[in-house]
Amino acid sequence: MPNLSVMVDRLKLLDACQSAAKVVKGRTSLPILEHLKLTMRNDRLSVSGTDLEVWIEISIAPSDLLASDGEITLPASIIVPLLTAMQGSSVSIRAIESNAVSVECGKSKTKVLGFNPAEFPEMPVVDTANASVCILASDLSTAIKQTVIATSQDATHYILQGVAIQTTDDKLAFIGCDRYSLAVRTLETHVEGSVSAVVMNTHASRLASILPGSGTATMEFFEKQSRTKWVDGDIAYTFVTRLIDGQYIDWRKYLDALSVVGSYDVDLKSFRSAFAQAKLFDKPAAGQWGCVFFVNGEGDAIEMHSQNGYIGESTASVDVRKSGELPQRVGFTPGFISEVLGVIATDDLYVEMLKSAKDDYAICLMPADGTGDYRCSISAQNH
Repeated sequence: MPNLSVMVDRLKLLDACQSAAKVVKGRTSLPILEHLKLTMRNDRLSVSGTDLEVWIEISIAPSDLLASDGEITLPASIIVPLLTAMQGSSVSIRAIESNAVSVECGKSKTKVLGFNPAEFPEMPVVDTANASVCILASDLSTAIKQTVIATSQDATHYILQGVAIQTTDDKLAFIGCDRYSLAVRTLETHVEGSVSAVVMNTHASRLASILPGSGTATMEFFEKQSRTKWVDGDIAYTFVTRLIDGQYIDWRKYLDALSVVGSYDVDLKSFRSAFAQAKLFDKPAAGQWGCVFFVNGEGDAIEMHSQNGYIGESTASVDVRKSGELPQRVGFTPGFISEVLGVIATDDLYVEMLKSAKDDYAICLMPADGTGDYRCSISAQNH
């Protein structure tokens, strides 16, 4: 029978359980996957969660030096709100009879029923990494957020449901593509080995959501998994995810097939405001794409226009600094553009109008910071 007994800071344990619970399934044919496993070993308390595709392990230091080694499981749907509701600064976790666990904090005493911890799936044991990279945690989180928005939601294009991570031109590139949009973020960093991996979009988003805003993270790539590790204060994190099998598309061919016909840079806040106004009147019928039209206005201005027979119409103008020949009128799906505008943080936006040999248009949005390390191209829906 497990004999875990430990006193630990309540808020640290709550944060660990909340992070690990991000991968826990609400309902599953394997009830053990609805639980978190707590393991006390080598003077550290580890909290683990998994859905068999992703494993998260968070290691924290106990509050006392008399902790007893052991392991238990607790249902994530109980332990997270329980720790949230408790008021004391420290919480006592103690294994008792038949997989039951005593959780005490302040004047609160509860008994939570768990499962046999031996049933909990172990984190995959991986061999030597094929490649590794040390990267700022904030850069990694941003790169994921900037590219996951362009990944496909169509299960028939499984490989495109992932964020591709590749070494290219001595940089680490993050790529998202759904055949209508392409987002690429490159990072200047030293990579040990060559990387060519695809991480499922939902798994990548989970990783981005728990990465800290400071410090560094180490990503390791294996044949079937990737592992990301970082330390935030005295808390250590390990995130393991399965990789998507298959050959990713040659995204460079997409870029090479487009040529720039015109461009402009604009104040990002003004652009967002005009676009938000036009988007309000874009209410497509069920099963149809919405559309906001970009109209080449008089002088140094761009107009954004949308209309709906039941609501009305909107035309919002924004001042820009134009270059080249812009199309007179071209329409884009507003949802894609909204997501891109949400992950660009610079004051100014640089916009390129692109055209293919078949006279199909696309728009490319990027920060106007001169680095060119992020760009998102979106195909036109109407022109």
